[in-house]
Amino acid sequence: GPGPAAFPIGMALLWGVSGVALIASGARRATVAEPGARVGARPWALLGIAVGYAAAMPLLGFISSSGLFVVLAMRALGYRHGWRAAALGLSAAFAVYGIFGVVMKVALPEGLLG
Repeated sequence: GPGPAAFPIGMALLWGVSGVALIASGARRATVAEPGARVGARPWALLGIAVGYAAAMPLLGFISSSGLFVVLAMRALGYRHGWRAAALGLSAAFAVYGIFGVVMKVALPEGLLG
């Protein structure tokens, strides 16, 4: 039967195919940017948030760092409802923890805050 790596490998393949399709469709519609055109800061903000997430996970634990990651990513993407973002972030973190940590018994970082 499929092992614990089946789902991540399947998702990676799906995302890879989707990424190639997006690049191909974007290449057909792409226009040449003017010299000095400003690239948006959002991709860089999301990259910084993702790096911070990876660095904070051993210290804060999976649930705390994942909830914080979702909130910060939503804010960086323009979502301005703070309490709703916090509720969604914590709900998503607990749901993923429930699936992977409890049901599938995958060891996730506990950290100081869990």
